[in-house]
Amino acid sequence: MKLKLTSSRIATLISVLLLFLPSFLIGQIATVSGKVTDENNRPVELANVAIPGETAGTSTDKNGTFELKVPANKKLTLAITYVGFAEKRIAFILDEGENKEINIQMQSAATTLPGFEVKDENLRMESMVRL
Repeated sequence: MKLKLTSSRIATLISVLLLFLPSFLIGQIATVSGKVTDENNRPVELANVAIPGETAGTSTDKNGTFELKVPANKKLTLAITYVGFAEKRIAFILDEGENKEINIQMQSAATTLPGFEVKDENLRMESMVRL
């Protein structure tokens, strides 16, 4: 017996595949969220939160909180950066559909610039004469 693939059967097959595809894709995602604070437990607004090597990335809100959808079942590193603070990196693996909360306390990164000297030279020795 031969199976005929008519256009209506193909359309039905595609519809069934599209129906189950979103549930398959949703299962491959996990969520990491948390709060970024400084040494005094104040929220750090607009800190960069990203997964290096992935397209995933976000920034913290005014309360220092963030939420990021990441691939599941894969070793990932969360990198948090902000001007004036040392970069923080946290490695983790999340299961499908898992929600993980990570709270990060940033440490100040003081940068000392080399000293410099300002010299002034007196180029004009005579006063101006009005014509």
